[in-house]
Amino acid sequence: MRTHATTLTASLLLAGAALGQTSVVVPAANANVEGNALELRPFGTDRARLTQLLASRMVPVPIGRSITEIAYRRDKTAYPDQTLDRSRSTATWYVRLGNLNLAANGGQRYNTSNPTGLYLVPGTGDNNTLRQLFASQPNWPLLPPVTGTTAPFNIVFKLVSPFVYLGPDGLAIDLYCYDTTNPRGYNYVIDAARATVDTGTATRYGGSCPKDANRAYGISSNPGSQDPLQLLLFDGPLTRTAAIGILGFSNQTWGPVNLPLDLSPLGLAGCNLLASIDILLSVPTLSTGAATVSIDVPEAPGLAGAKFWMQWMVIDSRVSQTLPLTFSNGVEFILGKTVGRTGMPASFLYGVNRVQVVRGRYGLVDTGISLVTRITYQ
Repeated sequence: MRTHATTLTASLLLAGAALGQTSVVVPAANANVEGNALELRPFGTDRARLTQLLASRMVPVPIGRSITEIAYRRDKTAYPDQTLDRSRSTATWYVRLGNLNLAANGGQRYNTSNPTGLYLVPGTGDNNTLRQLFASQPNWPLLPPVTGTTAPFNIVFKLVSPFVYLGPDGLAIDLYCYDTTNPRGYNYVIDAARATVDTGTATRYGGSCPKDANRAYGISSNPGSQDPLQLLLFDGPLTRTAAIGILGFSNQTWGPVNLPLDLSPLGLAGCNLLASIDILLSVPTLSTGAATVSIDVPEAPGLAGAKFWMQWMVIDSRVSQTLPLTFSNGVEFILGKTVGRTGMPASFLYGVNRVQVVRGRYGLVDTGISLVTRITYQ
């Protein structure tokens, strides 16, 4: 059964206009800049559900103000010479909004940037439930090719009643349609923004001993990424032995000793200490001459952009039988400046059929992405 905006709805909207309306764009950086992504979710079919989860620091709506309208714009880069059309659709669409409260989700905390398994129940409460605020067949506009910097926000959902934004931890915008008879496909591609994650750098420096052996490489990471930083060894001795990862906070000095330190006086010709010995990490090597040290970087903002140096010291007699040690080249690590798995505290929870989130309790999760959304409030 299709419902339409009533006289009461029109009165509420006129009252909102009289009180003064303010429009903001999420993500704010894309207010006048095309997003770096595009999405057919949710408007690509008439059988879809997509919930945007936006952390509070992405939502520039003051606590206690009332949201009256949600709007989207077409993507500029997809089908650039075509007019996008959804006019054939006769399906009813539902828009539901919810406040996110990290302390009130059945006693379990969750993170809006990694909400695996999260489901917001439709209802009338304020803590992690969804209020239905639009239920109608939208008047889908034709979306012409974009001639300016960005397209206008002309895909508009006017809410039947104001939604009071209470946070405290963010906002959920739920877009839902389920047409059982004719789930058509459309080319309604919407502008979106996807996070770019700074995972840092790992740069090799210095030489190794023996020459052309004990090669060290690094894979950097960022705080809280859940992908570990790694120091890799190749061309070590072809017997099982031990390798020690040296982690230093300087490549210039080690206490009173200047670096690099030539180890030739110890009988280790061509070997150099390239990093201060502050932390030692011992691991066994493989018979292929390979080894790996993995370090989980905690989600600590103070570690973002941190710099340190690493080098392998290997139990290896290929340079000296008397002092069976060899050394790799060094690797300079600079941790990424992104904190967490994504640089944008936003996520999609979405589904495409009955067993996913369209009608079920669980769906697929895509982190670090947001539709470019205009929110109007009073």
